[in-house]
Amino acid sequence: MLNTIKEVKERCGSPLTAICRTAGLPRSTLARWQRRSAAGLPPVGTPGPVKPGPIDWSRIEEEARALEHRRRRSLGSGEFHGRWSGVIARRPLQRLVEKARREAMAKDSDDAVSVEWFNPGLIWGMDPTEFVFGGEKVWFHTVRDIPSRFTFARLLDRAPTGAVIAKFLDEIMTS
Repeated sequence: MLNTIKEVKERCGSPLTAICRTAGLPRSTLARWQRRSAAGLPPVGTPGPVKPGPIDWSRIEEEARALEHRRRRSLGSGEFHGRWSGVIARRPLQRLVEKARREAMAKDSDDAVSVEWFNPGLIWGMDPTEFVFGGEKVWFHTVRDIPSRFTFARLLDRAPTGAVIAKFLDEIMTS
């Protein structure tokens, strides 16, 4: 491009600004290219730092998998980026960590055991809740059949003792 612009200037005698405007090239870009060419550098270089030779992807992927992955973040990813920033750009490294995190989360969810109860009357859940009402602590106990999600009668008491709760549960189970 520099040679073409130089040739047009010699043939036509037009100012460089007019030639650049016709070519759709900013004059400042042409000036930068000329300075680089005069310094013995290529007029246009690739952006960012120069990356060294071949990349050992298997080692980088192994390190990404070795990080401690949580749901939304991977602990140690900042140090990981710092270690490899001179070799790989930030976005590909981030994609590699995200991929390793997704794989770790998928493995964790595959290993997780989910229990489902299908027959009513097998398991109950009791949820005591304490709240302040009229300046006094009041306990509110709810008993629920887990499989059917049926909520039994509720116990409301100011200071329930073990005997009161046991009596309440006996009444529920016998009815």
